[in-house]
Order: sequence, then structure tokens, then C-alpha cells
Amino acid sequence: MPIFMVFLLGFIIGKFKALDLKTLSFLAINVLYPLLVFYTFYQNPIGIEHITVFIIFLTLIISMIVIISLYAMTFKISRQKKYAMFLTGIFMNAGNFGIPLVVLVFNEDIMTYALMVMVVMSVFMNSLGLYFATSGANSSVTMKQSLLKVFKMPMLIAMVLGMLTQVLNITLTDPILNIIAMLSDSAIPLVMIILGLQLAKITFRNVDYLSVSFIVLLRLVISPLIVISLLTFINLDPTLAIVVIVLAAMPSAVNTTIFSIEYKVAPDFSSAVTFFSTVGSIITLPIWLSILL
Repeated sequence: MPIFMVFLLGFIIGKFKALDLKTLSFLAINVLYPLLVFYTFYQNPIGIEHITVFIIFLTLIISMIVIISLYAMTFKISRQKKYAMFLTGIFMNAGNFGIPLVVLVFNEDIMTYALMVMVVMSVFMNSLGLYFATSGANSSVTMKQSLLKVFKMPMLIAMVLGMLTQVLNITLTDPILNIIAMLSDSAIPLVMIILGLQLAKITFRNVDYLSVSFIVLLRLVISPLIVISLLTFINLDPTLAIVVIVLAAMPSAVNTTIFSIEYKVAPDFSSAVTFFSTVGSIITLPIWLSILL
């Protein structure tokens, strides 16, 4: 798939050139992606389907927590590793990977749903994910601190502002829209390169490969199967249903590794899951797409 060639380009650059990844990530996550989110929601009104998608992914998160908890109890997994499994098993790479894939495979009209999933998962990552990371590290982050972090997220603010323009019937001038559109167009290529750069920096050793394999299987196979089972009870547009399944089959989010390293929650384990799930998705995603399309 062409999308993997872009990731590979970033990976190769990352192996031979030390770039300021923190600055690039900040630019993508806090400037370009919020503009893309705003522009998409400005152009596309919110419908009942968006609420349905939110409910599907909330149910998926709860299901994954239950499955991982049962695995951890069965195999007597340590507290630290269990929370690392929560991080890597629950949070998929909807941003750097999911959005570019949806844009390449489907038309742009469907991107508003993919962006909503990305924003929703970002909210959960910066609240529930932060809780998992600090709990696994025996650190203390209050609920107030987590909520403040969520409410300050530029992508969430951009989504709300985009929705407000629809509700209040606000129309922006063409010069402003053209600038936003131009910057938005640069978001997806940049995050694809960034993912390759991030993967190039991942290192791991002394890894429990049985648990790594379990989480990789959970992310790439079981997660989309859970969504498919949920869709048997929900009447959703066929194309949107495919997009939801594909997003559920995304590999682990790279940010889970960043959280694990920052809070020292089994960082080698998280790095291994992120790397192998991303590499494994090269095989599983084309299979899912061939089945669904």
C-alpha cells in the first residue's frame, strides 16, 4: 500500500538524521491537525451517526479493559505491565495512521467520522490514558489535572468551534478559509512522516513476547471483530461501518510509548507492542480492506 511507503520514508530519515521530533509533533498535533479538525467540522454538519460512532468506540474501550483485565488475572501479570497493556491495547493510532488511510481509501466526505474518532480517542488518551500511566507508575494525577489537560486540547477546542459554526450558521470569508484549507492539507503528509520518525527511535529489550503477541492480536484482530459484532445490532451506513471497523483495526498509538517512557510504565513492553503492531498491520489491514470492500 502506498501509505506504508510514506511511513518507510520517515523511518529511513529517522535512522540517518536526528530531527527535532518534539517540535514536529507539536506542530502537527497542536497547529495543523486542529486546523484540519476545524475545517472538516466547519464543512460537515454533525448527525446522529457521529453519536453512534462515539458510542461504538466507548463500548470498544470498555470491552478491551475487561479482556485485558481477565488476561492479567489469568497470567498473574504485574500491576505495572497490566497498565502498559491497557495503554497499548486500548488506544489505536487513529491520527498518524487512521486518518491518512481513510483519506487514501475512501472519499473526503467520510473523513469527518474518522476525525471524530481521532478527537474522541485523544480525549480518552489524555484522561483515561494518563490515569493508566500514572496508576502503573504509582504516581498521582488528580481528576482535576486530567480534566484540565483534556479541556486544553487544541483538537477538542477546534472540533467544538467547528460545530459551533454549524449551529450558529457562521460563515467565514474565503481568504480565511483558503489559509485554513492550505494548512490543513499539510497535516496528513506531515503526521505520516512523523510516525515513521517515531518508529525509527523505538528501542526495546527483555520483553514478554507472549503478552506482546496477545496485545498485538487484540489490537489488529480482536478489536475490529468486537466492532463487527456491535454493528450487527446497529443500523449504520455501510461505508461508515467499514471505516469504523478499519479504524478499530489500527495498530497501537505511538503516544502510548511516550506515556510509558515518561511515567516508566514498562516502556520496553509498550515500545515492542507499538512496533510489532505497526509492522503487523502491513499484513492485517490489507486483509481487512479486501474482506470489507
